[in-house]
Amino acid sequence: MPLFSKKSKKNLIDTDYRLVNIAYKAIEIIDFSVIEGYRSETKQNKLFKEGFTKAQFPLSPHNKKPSRAIDLLPYPFQGWENKEQFFLLAGVIKAIAHEQNIGIRWGGEFKSFFDGPHFELLITEV
Repeated sequence: MPLFSKKSKKNLIDTDYRLVNIAYKAIEIIDFSVIEGYRSETKQNKLFKEGFTKAQFPLSPHNKKPSRAIDLLPYPFQGWENKEQFFLLAGVIKAIAHEQNIGIRWGGEFKSFFDGPHFELLITEV
């Protein structure tokens, strides 16, 4: 059974407990790394300037504490052009969220661009 690395566990700090619970359930099924949960103002604006995100600080769900978004990378990573690996991971994450009655949105379904690693809670309250 896959386990989280120390880095993945660290990246879950300051992430909403619902996303953390989904991630821990998912790692029992499929291997992946947690790239990021909470994102600072400096990092958010850097990613925006580099074109890796469409949102400036504080408009991303990554910018809330606890973070309402999480970025996950399939393991082993087979490259950004291999979208199948993201669809497989997303299926597991979405099934677990559905089972737990947690509304989430996957970045692979964004209309403006494909953000395969991104998952966010569909909530307005903390």
